[in-house]
Amino acid sequence: MEVAVGFHGREAINVLFDAANVETATPRKQEEPDQAFLSPNSKSSLSTASSGVWRKIKVMLDTRPKATEDAVAEYAVSFASQVECLFLRCLKTTTRDLWLLYFRGGAHIFVGLFMGVFFFDMGEDATRVFHNVGSVFFTILFLIFASMLPTTVTYPLEIHVLLKEILNKWYSLKAYYLAKTLSDIPFSLIYSLIYLALWYFMSSQPMDAHRFLRFLALSAFVSIICQSLGLMIGTVFPIQTAVFVGPVVAAPFLIFSGFFLSVKAIPQYMRWVSHISFLKYYFEGTMFCIYGYNRSDLLCNQPFCQFKNPDMFLRELDLEENVYWLDFWVLVLYNVVLRVVAYYVIRWKLHHSQ
Repeated sequence: MEVAVGFHGREAINVLFDAANVETATPRKQEEPDQAFLSPNSKSSLSTASSGVWRKIKVMLDTRPKATEDAVAEYAVSFASQVECLFLRCLKTTTRDLWLLYFRGGAHIFVGLFMGVFFFDMGEDATRVFHNVGSVFFTILFLIFASMLPTTVTYPLEIHVLLKEILNKWYSLKAYYLAKTLSDIPFSLIYSLIYLALWYFMSSQPMDAHRFLRFLALSAFVSIICQSLGLMIGTVFPIQTAVFVGPVVAAPFLIFSGFFLSVKAIPQYMRWVSHISFLKYYFEGTMFCIYGYNRSDLLCNQPFCQFKNPDMFLRELDLEENVYWLDFWVLVLYNVVLRVVAYYVIRWKLHHSQ
């Protein structure tokens, strides 16, 4: 197999081809009767050719690079070529699964339209500020499960093929993982954009490009983080267990996101948990995208509206300082850390599977 795919170069293929031809022409003990009419000279020439070819094969096998405990055998192509080929393969594999591709896209369109109709024109209403925040929290829920569960279910199906190809030295685990990570980014951006474009504009959130793009950036980061969590869960647990473990892992992050209780309202001995919840930083960042940056007063159709001034509402949520960029870089750090952890989890799984 290694020779056939060109792992040992073009010369090895030519030698193997010559060996096959010689082996076909070499007389055997129990062959067809007409082989007995071969002359002694032809038999000796075939024997000489056969021994010469197999001598070449032996030399190639003896001189090929061998793996040791401290060094890994060289690959047929460079690391960059591995990443490029695997990236294209991951994209093609994802787009070939039309059922999952269309279902995920259709789900984002359907839920985005549903949320836009259900929370229609609430973003500018000062009397329904908490309802609007509820729509943001539902956005968090949807992004979590829409990103985590497909990865949790589909990745265990790839682990056996991945193990076989890596053990055959077709490519390295680092190249595969980097290509897989890069191929996930476009789909995370596209799906997040589809959902947010429908919900954001139908619910009358502030029509500023910089607000929307910042909201989209945070949402894409959260989608990739949830994919990393789904990758780790799907690698460690069987599919039936992983589907149950995923929501259980996400629950603590949701509780400490700041939607149910502000950080100051959480008991002192549990407040540290909120600082490791990536959804806390996502929720804070989205609140500043919607109600921060000196937004003008909201519409009020009643004699008195407590949160007509958006800054008053941010103070109610204990978000008095604009920390959007802090939230942004924390989510970036979360992405890097979880991706590294997921890599070592996959590496442990492959080593354990051997």
